[in-house]
Amino acid sequence: MKHITKALLLVTLVCSLLLCGCNLLTESEKTFTDSGMTITLTNRFQKTEQEGFTVVYASSKIVVFALKEGFTNFEADTTLEEYAELVLAANKLTDTTVTTENGLTSFTYESEVDGVSYSYFATVHEGEDAFWLIQFATKTDDFEASKEAITTYAKSITLE
Repeated sequence: MKHITKALLLVTLVCSLLLCGCNLLTESEKTFTDSGMTITLTNRFQKTEQEGFTVVYASSKIVVFALKEGFTNFEADTTLEEYAELVLAANKLTDTTVTTENGLTSFTYESEVDGVSYSYFATVHEGEDAFWLIQFATKTDDFEASKEAITTYAKSITLE
């Protein structure tokens, strides 16, 4: 499992602002597929590269970090909830709990980078050959306004 570093997040958010500065005036749904994962976002997102993640999509407000972890890295009978708990433990996220509601197994947490607070809505998924950790990050000030869209994006995820 990969640990998200504060510097990595800061670089990604800065890059997303630069990449998405030229968005179209209208917003429409756009489906992205990569490495066995499909997600429906909007045309304001662009795929970007970020070391340590399978795929990253960024807009000016939200960044989606997706990490695919093969089942060979875990015990044969590891459940989705156990995987989520392993992610929490590996990233020392002791102040959050895993919930399952509306068809999503998820957790939320906050992190501060250079005095700026970021909020994350992280979901875990089980595919045919791997677990997926998919995190939606935004500035904490934007989190409540973005939560409905983030939930819609998370519910759109399908795996091969």
